[in-house]
Amino acid sequence: MATVKINGTQACNSNRRSFSMARRKQPTAQTEQDEPKPPPRRSKFNASQVKAWEVLQQFPVVVLAGPAGCGKSHVAVEHAAIAVRQKQFEKIVFVRSPMEMGRSRLGFLPGEIKDKMAPFTASLFAIAKKFGVKPEEIETHPLGFVQGMTFEKSIVLVEEVQNLDIEEFRAIITRLGKDSQMILTGDPAQDTRRVGGFQVFLERIKAAPSVAVQWFSEADNMRNPVIIEVLKALEGA
Repeated sequence: MATVKINGTQACNSNRRSFSMARRKQPTAQTEQDEPKPPPRRSKFNASQVKAWEVLQQFPVVVLAGPAGCGKSHVAVEHAAIAVRQKQFEKIVFVRSPMEMGRSRLGFLPGEIKDKMAPFTASLFAIAKKFGVKPEEIETHPLGFVQGMTFEKSIVLVEEVQNLDIEEFRAIITRLGKDSQMILTGDPAQDTRRVGGFQVFLERIKAAPSVAVQWFSEADNMRNPVIIEVLKALEGA
């Protein structure tokens, strides 16, 4: 089957079309042959977020890769919030490895799993709140506990994937059930475990026609502009 290039991604035409059709609600004035229109977004997006938004409407697995602060999580959560509101999916699922950065250690965290995961998913919940998603509408799972699970009719957001090894990528990808979408976000430069799994994953999935990769750059920075200056100064350190 012919492949096409869209925003730096490769995909099989039939796979993209079937995914879009499966997510569409029952037609009213539209005919079944009409292509579904992208849902309206609330935010003003940078250039890479606009491209990512288009890709998110078409592919069952999407990887958003690039530097910190460039809006990867923001576009992913906004897409998830709107898709659930439009009944394209039944729920939002956040998955992340509860790995602390560098030498910092909090030690034992009290409470249930959602309480223990709260420090690691706080930023996602903050973004979700902006789009009217209530905490009870979100499932949270630590990466190490997903084996055996199947996420059906769900939109699954996997954060900080630069810290995963290939076996962990296999574990999370195989959790994707029917009528679901998975979005993985990460920055290869922040691989604090130095396992290199994200780079290997990105290289291998080039051959997967139903997986899209959208790259962000320093120019997409949505935080303080001084970040770009400092990161450039630290290159090679």
